[in-house]
Amino acid sequence: MNVRIFGLCISILIWAISVCAQRKIDEHGVQYPTEEELAANKRMTEVLRHPTLITLRLVSIAHEISKEQPTDTPAPHKQRDWIDFQLMIGHSFSEPLVIWQMLDPYYDLRPELFKDGDLLPYSKQAQENADRKEKAAAEGSGAPSRLLPGREYEWQRVNLEDWYEPLGPGHYQLTVRRRFVWDGEWIQSNPVTFDVEPGKPPKPIPDGVSVELVPDAFQDKPKQKLYRLNGEVYITVVVINNSNREVPAPAIDIYYGNRPQLFKDGVLLAYLDEIVKLLSFKEENARSVDVSLDLSLLPHTRTGLQGLDLTKWYGQLDPGHYRLINRHRFEIDGPWTADSAELLFEILR
Repeated sequence: MNVRIFGLCISILIWAISVCAQRKIDEHGVQYPTEEELAANKRMTEVLRHPTLITLRLVSIAHEISKEQPTDTPAPHKQRDWIDFQLMIGHSFSEPLVIWQMLDPYYDLRPELFKDGDLLPYSKQAQENADRKEKAAAEGSGAPSRLLPGREYEWQRVNLEDWYEPLGPGHYQLTVRRRFVWDGEWIQSNPVTFDVEPGKPPKPIPDGVSVELVPDAFQDKPKQKLYRLNGEVYITVVVINNSNREVPAPAIDIYYGNRPQLFKDGVLLAYLDEIVKLLSFKEENARSVDVSLDLSLLPHTRTGLQGLDLTKWYGQLDPGHYRLINRHRFEIDGPWTADSAELLFEILR
């Protein structure tokens, strides 16, 4: 189905939903649209093709750490924050409008972002996606929305990470253009201005902080020189804070925050291929890292921080003797701890 046929399908859908008069039925039971239906469909199609009666309003989205109301001048973001905005829609047409909303934003959405007065290009991937959608058939998931006149609706979320490389510190202005049929005219939203500030540098790990590894099944048992385990190996990463300082630990992402090294018979084992790819992705895309801003480690405490399922890192472990060490980090781009004490265990046959 090409884009022109797609546009025709939307028109047919609009006609079907906006039926308000009795259709004609011939002797074979076939229904035909009335003159009133055809006229209404034509009016609505023209409104979508030339959307002068439709208005777009762009506002900020309040995140969990902020109680800010939606605004076009939001508080500053920190570098590497998720930065997204809400597009609102309304219209003054005399009748309800039925608009098809594709889930893929590259078909009918075009943000324009200026940094310190200069227009920023899309990321390479976003530009390729937008160019492809201009030429390719419209396909994928979507749904119609019926919008009443004189009301404003939450319409579409604009995620800047879908369109741009990570934003550095500076002053920004964002507008969004939108169209409603493939061959229609674009309309533009109001501008939103915001600042991006440098993120706080991570704090050094104080002396007295160390990492210990304990098999889950032995959490409340005396330490052993050699642990005997079954095929599935679950290890708790315990952080001991013997310093006098509270240690922030927002990076709760298991894969970002740990680097286990597992040896079998003295040979270092490799991670599974999918783990290697995941670690690389998280290193390059810090916004994908799971965080909890409220988590910190109090002085003179021992905390079971995270659990490692070694089968997810290495696959099923064969019977034999193993040696495991691990490093941990608490913040994005933060330093690593020293290697943990080694954990020796045996997988039983």
